[in-house]
Amino acid sequence: MCVQVYTPQLCFTACSFLYNKRQGEFMSKFQLVCGLLNPRLKAMYSKDFDGATAVIAAPFNRYLPNETPDVSNAQIADIAGKICKQVGLAFLGQGEQVDILDSRVCSVRYRSQAGAWVQTHVLVRWIAAEVLKLGKGSTVVLVGHPHHVRRISLLARYYRLNPLVSARCESVPYDGSDREGAQWWCKSVWRYIPWEYASRAVLIAKLLMGQI
Repeated sequence: MCVQVYTPQLCFTACSFLYNKRQGEFMSKFQLVCGLLNPRLKAMYSKDFDGATAVIAAPFNRYLPNETPDVSNAQIADIAGKICKQVGLAFLGQGEQVDILDSRVCSVRYRSQAGAWVQTHVLVRWIAAEVLKLGKGSTVVLVGHPHHVRRISLLARYYRLNPLVSARCESVPYDGSDREGAQWWCKSVWRYIPWEYASRAVLIAKLLMGQI
C-alpha cells in the first residue's frame, strides 16, 4: 500500500529533478555559446580578490622542458606568483607556469608537464574539478594572456567556477621568437586573433555535438 501511495510522488520528484537538471545544463550551454559568439576579445577585469580560494592560469604559447621559458608564459607565471603571495592561495594550472613559480611562494598543482599541448577546455575542466574538490568555494583568481583569458573565463563559468580576471593580464605580451616547440599562432596578434575566433567556433561545434 505504501508503495502505491508514494510511487507516483517519487516518480514526479525524479522527473522534476531530471527536468531541472536538463534545463540547468541547457542554460549553461546556452550562456557559453552566447559568450563565445560575442566578438569581444578581452575579459572584464577585477582588482578585488575577496573570497578567492585559488589562483589559476592557462599557458599561452609553449616552451619545452629544460628550455628557457618564453616571455608570455614567464609573465603569466610572474603575475600568478605575485598574486599567490599577496593573497596566500595555492596555484593550479600547467607545467609552463609551475616550472617557473617558486614553490616557496605557493603550493602548486598541475595537470601536465611543460611542453604538453592540452586544449583549453580540457585544462579548465580539470582545474574546476580540483578547485571544487577543495570544498572552500568556487571563486578563483584567473591569469592569462589578454586575448585568451576571456575564453578561459567563459569556460570556467561553464564548469561552475566564479573567475575574477586579474587586470595584470594586460601586461602579458606576445613572444614572436622562433623556438623549438613554439606555437606559431601565439607569436603575434595578427596570427592569434583569427585563431581565437576559430577556436570559439570549434568550441560551439563541440557543444552542439555533445562533446563538451
